[in-house]
Amino acid sequence: MSKIQILVKIIILNLLASPLETFNFQLNTINPVDKTLGLSVTEIAKDYYLKSNSYLNIVKSIKPENLNEFIDVMDTIISTLKVYEIAYQFEDTKTIHQAINTKRSANLVFIDSVESFNRILKVLNSAYFNIGKVITIISFKELAILEMEKMFNLLFKQQLLSVNILTNFNKTINLYTFLPFRDYLNCENTTPFIISTFDGYSGKWNSNNFYKRKASDLMKCPLRIGTAAVSSEPGIMFRKLGNGKIEIYGVEKDIFDELSVRLNFTTDYVPYFNGVGTVYPNGTGIGVLGNVLRNEIEVGIGFVSLQYIRTLFLSVTHYYRIDTLMLVVPPGEEYGSLEKLFLPFEMTVWIAFYFVLITSVIFSIISFKFPRVYEFVIGKKINQPIMNIMAIHLGVSQSKLPSRNFSRFILLNMLIYCLILRSAYQGAFFNSMVSNKSKPSAATMDEMLQKKYTLFAFETLAARLQGFSFYN
Repeated sequence: MSKIQILVKIIILNLLASPLETFNFQLNTINPVDKTLGLSVTEIAKDYYLKSNSYLNIVKSIKPENLNEFIDVMDTIISTLKVYEIAYQFEDTKTIHQAINTKRSANLVFIDSVESFNRILKVLNSAYFNIGKVITIISFKELAILEMEKMFNLLFKQQLLSVNILTNFNKTINLYTFLPFRDYLNCENTTPFIISTFDGYSGKWNSNNFYKRKASDLMKCPLRIGTAAVSSEPGIMFRKLGNGKIEIYGVEKDIFDELSVRLNFTTDYVPYFNGVGTVYPNGTGIGVLGNVLRNEIEVGIGFVSLQYIRTLFLSVTHYYRIDTLMLVVPPGEEYGSLEKLFLPFEMTVWIAFYFVLITSVIFSIISFKFPRVYEFVIGKKINQPIMNIMAIHLGVSQSKLPSRNFSRFILLNMLIYCLILRSAYQGAFFNSMVSNKSKPSAATMDEMLQKKYTLFAFETLAARLQGFSFYN
C-alpha cells in the first residue's frame, strides 16, 4: 500500500470515528470486492453528481465492525477522484439534524443492513435533503429483491421517488430503482428493477442513465387531492347539490383538472372541513397539510400560501400565483433645528461660502504683517477688518469706509456678494419653513435594512416572509 493510501485511510478514520466509539483498525490491502464497489460508486459520481455539483455528501449508517469496509470504499473513491477539485462532507444519522436549513444534494448513503436503512429513513426527508435530486443508497450487505421492494415501498410512502439502491447481488453489482406508475393496474408499484450493471473488468456501467423520470406519465393512476373547505375562496369552493352531494369548483380545481390531462392521472378530490392547517417545526401538522405529511393524501390544495416552514417538510410544493408585496413606509422624520438652518443651501454652496469667509479672515490676519498691503487692500483707517467681514456677512452697515479706490472696490464686491447670498438664503429658508419638509423615507428594501426599519405584519404574512434576509 502506498503512503498516500495509508494517509487517506487515516484521515477518513479520523473524520468518521465518533468520540464515543472505539475501533480496532489495521492497515492492509484493499479488499477487491470493496475496491470494485468503490469504483462503481466513483463512476456514478463522475457521470451524474459531479456534472452539477462540486462536492459529495457522504451519509453513513453502519455498524463499527463494518467501518473498515466503508473506509476501503472511500479510499477507492477519493483516490480515483483526486483529479477532480471536489469537497467531501461526512455525516451520520446523529449529525444530520444539526443543520436543518441545509438542503443536501449529491447524496451517497451507505448502509450495511435493513436496520441501518430504517435509521436513515427517519431523517431522509425534504427538511434535510433535496429530494428532487437522485439519492443513491449503497449497501455493503447483499440485499434480496424482497428486501429492496420493502425499502422502495417505505420510500414511496414518504414521497421519495428519486432513490436508487446499489447492491452486490449474486456477486454482481447492480443499480436498482422502482417505477411506481407502470400502468393503471400497477399503481404504487415498488418492485425493484435493474437500471444498470457494473462491469468490474472495464470499470464501467453498461448504462449511465442513472435518473429515471417517474412522474411524467402517471398511467391513469388515481391521485388523492385534499381540498380545504374553510377560507379557501376562490381557490376551492363548495356547492351543495339537490341530491345531497357536494360539488367542488374553483381556480385550483381547474388547474388540477388540466394537470390530470397533461400528466395522465385521475383525480380523487377529498373534501376536508378542518381548514388548510399548519406545519409545525417538528415535522407534524394539522388540517390538509397534516394529512399530506401523514401520507393520507398525495396533494393538498385550498389557496395555501407559500411559507418557509412548509417548504422545509413539503419541498415539492410549487406556487402558481405571485402577489405583489406592498410595504407602507411612514414619512421621514422632521429636520432638527440646526439642520433647518443649513437646509436652504446644498453642500457645495456652503463649501463655497465658508471658503470665501475663511480666506478673507486668513488674508486679513496675514496682511497685519505687511502694512503697505494692508493699506492698499483693506484701508488705512480700518482697525478691525475681521469684525467688518463678519458684519458684512450678517448685513450690518459699515460706519467707516476705506479711502483708496481699490479697497473700496473690494468692499463693494463683498457687499454685493453677501447681499445676493443673504437674500437667496432668506428666501429659501422661508420656503423651507412654510413647506414643512421632512427627511426622505426609504425607497428600497436595502435602504430599509440599512436604516433598521421595523416591519409589522399579520402573523400569516410574517410566516410567508420567514427565511428572507430581512426577517428576524
